[in-house]
Amino acid sequence: KVLAYSSLAFSVFLGTFIGFARISQGGHFLSDVLCSCGFTYLTAAVLYSQIGDPGSYSCAATYVKSAGLNLKERSSGKHKGKLKITKRGPSMARRYLFLAVLRLIQENNIFRAWYLRKIQRDGGIKLKAIVALMRKLTKALWYVGQGNNFDARFLFDVKRLKLLEPEMICD
Repeated sequence: KVLAYSSLAFSVFLGTFIGFARISQGGHFLSDVLCSCGFTYLTAAVLYSQIGDPGSYSCAATYVKSAGLNLKERSSGKHKGKLKITKRGPSMARRYLFLAVLRLIQENNIFRAWYLRKIQRDGGIKLKAIVALMRKLTKALWYVGQGNNFDARFLFDVKRLKLLEPEMICD
């Protein structure tokens, strides 16, 4: 627990430092940094209250399932349906995950590159790519709840996305 709290404090300090550095460079306004920080903690609070502590789940798949993001084939008789999410978990958690993914697509080059490739591969269906990113983010949040650090490079094959330059990876 001490390691988790010290990691949280260091992350908040580092995020604040980077935010003010970007403000001083003219890259962001103060309101952007404060809104981003507030939205991050609000999303974490909503997920914790709606789904529970990620550390209490045995594996990432059960955490994804509790959010209602597990896939199920909708078929009947001889009809073979498409894979859709079950929506059995709390809708508010999915709503905030949706908004978090939209924010990550805007701000993170790795998420954006994967999203654009997925849209291209699926014939322009954007919502399918967003739901896939929601599932990936939920799995990543489970790993963060286990005490690991979040790094988008672990979620995606960066070499395949052709994001090899360090300036493209770091946001």
